Amino acid sequence: IYGIFVLALAGFIIYSYTVPYPEDGFDDYNYKDISQGWYNLLSDGQCQEVSLPADLEFQKGNVSEISRKVPWFNYENCVLLFKSSHQDADVYIDGNLIYSYRYNTIQRFNKGFAPSKLIAIPFYSQYIGHTVTIRFINYQKDITYNCDRIYIGDKISIVYFLIRKSWFPLFTSMLLMIMGCILMIYFVFNVIQRYPGSDYLYMGVYMLFMGLWLLVQSDVRQVFFDNILLVRNMEFFSLMMIGIPFIMTIDHI
Repeated sequence: IYGIFVLALAGFIIYSYTVPYPEDGFDDYNYKDISQGWYNLLSDGQCQEVSLPADLEFQKGNVSEISRKVPWFNYENCVLLFKSSHQDADVYIDGNLIYSYRYNTIQRFNKGFAPSKLIAIPFYSQYIGHTVTIRFINYQKDITYNCDRIYIGDKISIVYFLIRKSWFPLFTSMLLMIMGCILMIYFVFNVIQRYPGSDYLYMGVYMLFMGLWLLVQSDVRQVFFDNILLVRNMEFFSLMMIGIPFIMTIDHI
């Protein structure tokens, strides 16, 4: 009987997706994906059309730039949002600098490795029809870097979209961390009852660090953490901490 109710509930949910409902959430879709129509200025002075996301080749320390005409929009409190992948970034309108991001002005250590960061800058309607140029300076030794999608519109709407886009790694990371905490609590109860169960502790620690690593790897980690430099280091530390408890778990099993 319970199984019949589960199937009926699943059928109701599937059917509900085919029925239009009023959009009563906070996301009003006041944004636009402007990842098409960009041009990459090559080292020989030629322009190449690119569709984002794209890998643009250039050496460490060199400048790479993409440009396009600003499309029409009528969003209030508009921002231009793009991702800096271990890069400094400058934004120009018709050659006039309107924004500059420099990692060295906020770094505490590890000067040569800037963290990936979502950058949102104010964008105004008077920019419509003008040329926007984004220049990147790479910190990495790799010969390629990834230029991700670029959005324009209301900042909250864009963030909602990115969270929905990243729902699977966010859900997985939360689930792993919750299960890891449950296993470690279960180990404590086993210790109180004088039952063996160290494998629960090791598995719990492994799942906790695995979930933490997935969370700080997410594209929307700035929603959960303000200190992006600390998060970048947590990414490395949590990755290093994954291996040993997993090996100990297998050893106990």
